[in-house]
Amino acid sequence: MRYGVTLLTLGIIALVPFSALAAQCSSQGFTVIFVNGVLNEVEKATANSRDLQDALGFSFGSEQLVVKVGHNQSHIAGLGDFAQSVGQIFDNPISYYDRDTILRQIHSEVTTRKVLLVGHSQGTFYTNELYSYLVEHGVPRESIAVYNLATPANRVAGGGAYLTSGNDQLVLRVRQYAAAASAPEPLQSNILIPISAEESTKLFGGHSFSGAYLTGAAARIVRDIEQALSELKASGASDSDGCFIPPPTTVSYKVQKVGFAALDPLAKTSVSVAAVTGKAVVTATQKASAAAAALAKTIGNALSSFGGKTKVSASTQGAAAASAVPQNPIPAPRAVVVVNSAPPPTPAVAPVPPVQNPPLPTPIEPHPIPPPPDPVTAPAPIPAPFSIAPGFGGDGGASAASAVEESQPAPVVVVPLAVTSPDDSALFGTSSVTVTGTTTSGFLVALAYGADTASTTADTNGDWSAILSLPEGVTAVGIVASDADGNTSDALTRSITVDTTPPDAPAPVIDECSAFGSAYCEIVTTIVNVSWSSVADAIYYALTKNAAVSATTTATTLQFIIDTNATTTFSVAAYDLVGNGATSADVSVHVNIPALPPPPFPPPPMMML
Repeated sequence: MRYGVTLLTLGIIALVPFSALAAQCSSQGFTVIFVNGVLNEVEKATANSRDLQDALGFSFGSEQLVVKVGHNQSHIAGLGDFAQSVGQIFDNPISYYDRDTILRQIHSEVTTRKVLLVGHSQGTFYTNELYSYLVEHGVPRESIAVYNLATPANRVAGGGAYLTSGNDQLVLRVRQYAAAASAPEPLQSNILIPISAEESTKLFGGHSFSGAYLTGAAARIVRDIEQALSELKASGASDSDGCFIPPPTTVSYKVQKVGFAALDPLAKTSVSVAAVTGKAVVTATQKASAAAAALAKTIGNALSSFGGKTKVSASTQGAAAASAVPQNPIPAPRAVVVVNSAPPPTPAVAPVPPVQNPPLPTPIEPHPIPPPPDPVTAPAPIPAPFSIAPGFGGDGGASAASAVEESQPAPVVVVPLAVTSPDDSALFGTSSVTVTGTTTSGFLVALAYGADTASTTADTNGDWSAILSLPEGVTAVGIVASDADGNTSDALTRSITVDTTPPDAPAPVIDECSAFGSAYCEIVTTIVNVSWSSVADAIYYALTKNAAVSATTTATTLQFIIDTNATTTFSVAAYDLVGNGATSADVSVHVNIPALPPPPFPPPPMMML
């Protein structure tokens, strides 16, 4: 009898369509859908959902609670997500492809009428869109809610709660960009989750779901979610096809699906290649910045000797800095040297002619000579993963550890770098300065100066150049070369002084007019002396006579012979070491020599009587 009932039961189950079994929508229990940010593979999103499940537990009240993933796929290596995010900020997404994909994905996962959508980062845009779709397609408002974390959005659909940290660096930047573009700004932060000083300098610092929010505010998140769950009600009858109606598969959806299927793998490969370059840029720039900062401190100590002087020229500052700056070492050659490679071969021994019946040699035991070791080939360096994240990301790239056998030490790679110009402590009269040098062809060169950075790549000859825009005064520049694997050269530095400020203009006087105390006078001599006081930082003077340069001198006085009965105008320009000049106001003199009176008439000749 028992077997008969079992067979009858199985037969009835076999007659029931599978879709009917999958369409069960229970009024008991809760389904939480976690929607991730961009650049999270499904494995990472699933791991985050498991962390959330662990924090919430597997029941709420007396009902079962299940966390499922609504995976937000990345497209075109994140570029497609970035464009979509910009549209979502204005509540005008480019398309609903990802929303519809998530809905189709979770259709069979949602088996309860009470649903909570939990979004993180860009996923919060999608939780808002999912809510709107579900409510518009028959899901009662009282049975669904939204809770968003680290949201760049300006609202939470359905009036739900959210949590955004004041230390979330990505959201802070989004708020700045939105304000600059007059776009809707993200919701204000409502919690402060502590982060390290290092995290505060990173684009995604304090933004990750598990690493920042769930680690730093688990109790608050659990309390907020439990509050949202307690307000849900399992009202309304379930649809014949699951708990909600999925979106139809339109022609537009199929076209986008085919396009992403072709583009996404290609873009991912391109980004993997670019990531290596990105890693080299970051590593080299950090090292260059450290070198520049160290040099800047030395320069600052040297300039402190000027104390409270109100005016010290850039040239004078540069000279003081030059005396305090240590000289750079002799640059390394262009070739790349790999240490710990195969040992040198054992020198060949000349063959010995054979000897008949040679006596056996007696081995020398006290000093045995070991055979040369077998050559050891060092493994190629394995670049660490590097994540490029243009959109509103989740946790960023995951780090991976790689082990190298102790018997095969990693090679020590020497990356060459030389700076050919400018010389250390160089002085320029323009803010645009070109730095040139050599390294290995294709290697990247990073330059850091103040808060700015620049980078360039060596050409096929190994030559490189970079144009820097430097401020007035002394600037410390750090320079580092890097190969594609992130191996870097020793940091080189340059102390460069930009002086675009001219010296003070001279104040010339005509000595013969000094008694008149004006810029114009009349005299009765053709010989005049033009003089002026010495000007600080001037290395020579150019004296102009009647709008034409008449003489240059390092003295502060010149003598001229000028025309009679004419006005002569003089000016003096002072020039510093880099050619900055300042010209004085004109001074004029008029030579007015009156004509000699005619001689008196000769006396009449004496008449002879």
